[in-house]
Amino acid sequence: MTKYSAAVGRDFMEALDCLDLLEYGSVIPGNKVKELLGLEVPYRATQAEFKTLTLFEFKAIDYVRNAILSGGKYLASAGVDGYRILLPSENGAQCDRYTQSAIGKLNRALKLSRGTPPGDFVPPDKQAQRAELHLNSLTKKRH
Repeated sequence: MTKYSAAVGRDFMEALDCLDLLEYGSVIPGNKVKELLGLEVPYRATQAEFKTLTLFEFKAIDYVRNAILSGGKYLASAGVDGYRILLPSENGAQCDRYTQSAIGKLNRALKLSRGTPPGDFVPPDKQAQRAELHLNSLTKKRH
């Protein structure tokens, strides 16, 4: 197995595109992903070897996921072993998941910022206020 690089991600995406697997509603079986990436999953291996293979696949999937976002497409996990390009009608739910995740992270940032003793920020700034503004803008958009 070669080391993962952006070129691997680009080649993988190009192969998916040639097979018309980047269209809305397309299902990409896990074994097809492994085949296109040249990954062979052994029957027996160490936990580290399985982890390396899984991480390689995740990096390639993440590359494609990020690349197709600007085209209004999202590559979601489909079941135990596979992926699917969401339909346009499903994108709203994915946007909601992203927003919920952002709200959760902003809440954690606020908790950390408010709990940090004054003067310990270097340099002192208005992190809590910025996080609060972002949180308010996100929660207003949802209601």
